[in-house]
Amino acid sequence: SHPPGQLSEYDAAQQNFISKRTLARRLEAENSSFSKLRDELLMSLAMDYLRDTKLSVEAVAVLLNYHDSSSFRRAFKRWMRMTPQQFRQQFRC
Repeated sequence: SHPPGQLSEYDAAQQNFISKRTLARRLEAENSSFSKLRDELLMSLAMDYLRDTKLSVEAVAVLLNYHDSSSFRRAFKRWMRMTPQQFRQQFRC
């Protein structure tokens, strides 16, 4: 029910009727964390937008709730080891 990138750990815990700490413990038991899951979701959405739409990198950054496109570009490069433009070029025919 939240836009991508806006769901907080507190909100996720509250929606599952557990405390933030209980959520953290359960995710840790699965060798995961809220920030790791959030990054995976944002990465997947970013890849889909860049691959399947003609939206600008700036528009994708806004959709994913980044404050500016440079923050999104840095995150994308950290995830994929390439820029959003390089990723998109891989899918051009």
